[in-house]
Amino acid sequence: NSCYQPACLTQYTRPVANVVPVIFGEYGEHYNDSCDSTNTSAFINWADQNHVNYEAWTWDIWGTCSDLITNFDGTVKNSAYARWVHDHYLGLP
Repeated sequence: NSCYQPACLTQYTRPVANVVPVIFGEYGEHYNDSCDSTNTSAFINWADQNHVNYEAWTWDIWGTCSDLITNFDGTVKNSAYARWVHDHYLGLP
């Protein structure tokens, strides 16, 4: 979990991903409940460029910054993190 910057991922994760499938499970912005998208966009864009899969955290309505929705009908939470994840996933082929 401490290796989320592109340089670190290139050094440690890419060699593994070149041999076996890799997935970033339950990723989010920070452990301190940040609602930003700076780190998420950096490592998910890296993942796309390096054929690494991922799953965003969390499809829930707990009332934290890691929530992607505000209602189980799929209403996107109004946070930079949730909007970035939503828009990024919509833009995937």
